[in-house]
Amino acid sequence: MIAQHFNVSKEAAARAYARYHPEEIAIVVIKDGIVKRAHKRPTFPWISVAYGKPVPRTSIFRAKDQRQRVASELSAISPEQWVDLKPGQRAELFEQMYPQQDGYALLMPWLEVEEVEERDDDRTSKQRFQQRRWR
Repeated sequence: MIAQHFNVSKEAAARAYARYHPEEIAIVVIKDGIVKRAHKRPTFPWISVAYGKPVPRTSIFRAKDQRQRVASELSAISPEQWVDLKPGQRAELFEQMYPQQDGYALLMPWLEVEEVEERDDDRTSKQRFQQRRWR
């Protein structure tokens, strides 16, 4: 485990892992079903579940046996449960959870965003501005 190898806490290892992982992931720290903190890449969308609020009902957190200290499999969940997507943006979200002691858990949302091609990519900003003025 990364935390043992570098002699740091699991949360410190998770924070660094989320920040520097090449994929769009976050690590959500949960205590007794309540979101405490979230660590994410700078490019990961805003996490819409506020600190101090319960984990979404459809989360794998609700279905997993908390007594087993084994990471779950990746499980698909609706992205809107965890993140605020940009208008028109489509994505898939997966979760993996690792239960800890004393009611804690680390939950990893993994986001796969579909790149939407902009229809204005071939126009200049002046052309886009003129088009908006005529609307």
